[in-house]
Amino acid sequence: MVDAMTDVEGVFQESPGDRHVGLRSEMLDPAHAPAPVLPVSPSNERDASELARARLEVDGHCLIRMPDVLSNEGYLRFCAKLGRAEKEHDPVARPYTDNEVILNLVSETGSTTNPSRQPFSTTGLTLHTESSLRAAGNQPRFIALMCVDPGADPTTARTLLVPMDAVTAGLSVEHQAVLRQMRYRTNTSGPCLMRSGPHGPVFSFRDFGVQECLWSGPLSGPRAAAVDRGNKAISALLTAMYGANDCYGVTWERGLILIIDNQRFFHGRTAGRHDPSKPPRHLKRQRLLPAQD
Repeated sequence: MVDAMTDVEGVFQESPGDRHVGLRSEMLDPAHAPAPVLPVSPSNERDASELARARLEVDGHCLIRMPDVLSNEGYLRFCAKLGRAEKEHDPVARPYTDNEVILNLVSETGSTTNPSRQPFSTTGLTLHTESSLRAAGNQPRFIALMCVDPGADPTTARTLLVPMDAVTAGLSVEHQAVLRQMRYRTNTSGPCLMRSGPHGPVFSFRDFGVQECLWSGPLSGPRAAAVDRGNKAISALLTAMYGANDCYGVTWERGLILIIDNQRFFHGRTAGRHDPSKPPRHLKRQRLLPAQD
């Protein structure tokens, strides 16, 4: 038996026959065209930040078409009005980083199973929230993406957004209660996989795919039954993520800027196509922490 206040440790490992596996394969397929696509607002550097702030407050996302790609200085000015740019510390990412905070996401390689290399490949990216392994206060509030080059085939490698409220609607009350007690085992001081936020439920979760997800939480009852409840809650969450009624897609064009509220949306990417003879897809990314008072 386990006490109600004692953490139970579990390991979630997906099976090929799990329902979410098929749903994920369909969503990340480059032929997948989520509807509706996000509306695009034309703008210029002078008023783009004001437009973004207004749209983010209402919708939790904003897609802006600029006349052309902003310079790094212009992109920094734009994002500085939305939050504090976070420095890139990942040693794999540092060679692709400008001004310490602008990450160049260049799909220069084909498919890979190495998670640290996936942002620079044509591999589909599973749905996730940014920096879900960190404490809540260290997670970015907004993700800003700017398209420099959509690549040889812009109909592939679409950025996907899935609203957290749509995911919540696909979860039972029982599964929600369990997720609100679970967290990553490697981050005992971090947030639970599901918590309450200013706009509704907030998730801190990444689909690890075939890799193990180590978790812990003060689930009551016999240990075996508690572990089973935790694993079933994660399985239900993954099914709700990939089976959500709402899914938005962005087909990239040069000069488009997308801002995502990390507390209101999961995001991912459909698979791309690798053709070394043609220019690769190139986005610039900034992770924005909440502005200091």
